[in-house]
Amino acid sequence: MRLIIFLALIVAGAWYWLSREPPGTGPEARTGMTRSAPLIAAIERYNDAHGQYPPSLEDLVPDFLPLIPNTIVGGHPPTYERTDRGYAFTFSYTTPLPVYCSYRPGVKWKCRYLGWN
Repeated sequence: MRLIIFLALIVAGAWYWLSREPPGTGPEARTGMTRSAPLIAAIERYNDAHGQYPPSLEDLVPDFLPLIPNTIVGGHPPTYERTDRGYAFTFSYTTPLPVYCSYRPGVKWKCRYLGWN
């Protein structure tokens, strides 16, 4: 009986591993990228107007964006960080593993599972 349970767990784990979507694909990723587009466009407009990226998303309101959404997808707030080479805009969702999708100028979207490079 233990062997059957063990084999069932192995088969279930293999099925789960092989059937899941790669990070950055699927409806949650598409929704997140679509809902992020106005924020990314506002960040770029701020850069065009001021010659640098905004210190925070709040600096976009009200001139470049009416408000900052509390969530992009999956109930998690977006994050933004200005860097030496531009900025990183990130949203996350779970499918069932946590996925983080980051947008950087020139690189565009890069999605990965939490803890994976």
